[in-house]
Amino acid sequence: MVKVWNYRKMRGFWIFIYLAMFHFQVVAQNPDVEFPSEFTTKKGVTLTNCKVKRVETDALIVEHDDGIAKVSFFDVSKELQDKHGFDPVAAMDKYRRDLKVQRDLKWKRFWEGQEHESKMAAREQREKFLKTAKETWIPIEADIQQVKSGGAYVAASRITFVPTKTKSALGFEIDGPPRKKLVPFQPRVIFIEAPGITGKKWLGYLEPTAHGTTNHPQGIGNDIPMYRAVARTEIK
Repeated sequence: MVKVWNYRKMRGFWIFIYLAMFHFQVVAQNPDVEFPSEFTTKKGVTLTNCKVKRVETDALIVEHDDGIAKVSFFDVSKELQDKHGFDPVAAMDKYRRDLKVQRDLKWKRFWEGQEHESKMAAREQREKFLKTAKETWIPIEADIQQVKSGGAYVAASRITFVPTKTKSALGFEIDGPPRKKLVPFQPRVIFIEAPGITGKKWLGYLEPTAHGTTNHPQGIGNDIPMYRAVARTEIK
C-alpha cells in the first residue's frame, strides 16, 4: 500500500522551509543584528556602544562612539563569525581582489608620479634652454628660401639697434629711440634647425656657432652651415 502525504502536512513543511530561509537571510543582512556593546578586536582596539550597520563578505561595518569601523571577520570570535554567516573562502577571494586593486592603484600612482616628475624636469630644462638662447644667442630676422623637414634654408640678418638723435620741444638735441638695423649674418644661405617654420619671414634667436654642414637646396654643394635656432614666439 502506497503511503499518501497529507496535503496540509506538505504545505506546512514548505512554509517552514521558506520561513527558515527568510530568517537566515534576515540574520545575515539585517543592519541591526546584535553585536557586543563593547568590543575589543584581536589587535587590541576597543569599540564602545557598538551597532552593526552592514554585513559584508569579509567584515562587519560597525557604528561606535568614535565613528564607523570596518571590523574584519578574521578579527572577531568564531561565535560572531558563525552568527553572521562568515564564509572564509569568499572572504579570502574578496581579500585577494581588494589586494590586487590596491596594488594596481599603487603602481598607477607611482608611474603617474614618475611621468609628472619627468615632465616637470623636461619643462625646467626647456625653460633654462630658452633663457640661455634669449640671453646669449644672436637675434635674427630671416627670409625663408626653402622649408625642409626640421628647419629651413634662409638668408639671415642680425638684428641690431643704432642710436638716434632728435630735438626736444625747446629745440635741444636729445637721444631718440634706437632704430632697428639689419646686418647680414652670412653672405650666403644658411640652414636653421627649428620646428614649425612657415611663411616668408622668420624671427628668432640663432646659436652663434654652426654645428655642421648640409647640402645646398639646389644641389650645388654640401657646405651650407647649420645652426640651431629658437623662434621668438617660443620665448616669453
